[in-house]
Amino acid sequence: MKSLDRQPTFYLQQAKCRFKPDGNLCLTATIVSHCQQKTKTAQFEILFQFQQQGAEIKFIGGKYLRDRPLDWNDTAAIMSTVSDLLYLRHVANKDLDIVITSIQIKEQQLILTSDTRVKKLLDFVTPALKSITAEI
Repeated sequence: MKSLDRQPTFYLQQAKCRFKPDGNLCLTATIVSHCQQKTKTAQFEILFQFQQQGAEIKFIGGKYLRDRPLDWNDTAAIMSTVSDLLYLRHVANKDLDIVITSIQIKEQQLILTSDTRVKKLLDFVTPALKSITAEI
């Protein structure tokens, strides 16, 4: 009987996002892949472009840095997970519910528009609101 542990599990270390001068989003990170008791690491860079206010995300290109590529299965798994994260539009917990309605990059800033429902004000929000209302 074959083991079902053939799918790689992985996580990112030292991940950094930055805006390129052309308005694209660049993700640079070290990927740590673990499959069948083997651990591999590689640094990579992926470029994305948001289109139609984030409704579409175009993959511009990617490359491994320092000539240490992972195999095709690991690369496909990474791209699938990154794609899922970029298209994640609804985040909720017991205190907050956020639905992102648009994503734009303007003047080297990522602008998220969302429908947000605050169920409970978090401890760090309350003092900020009191400070703002005191100035009004």
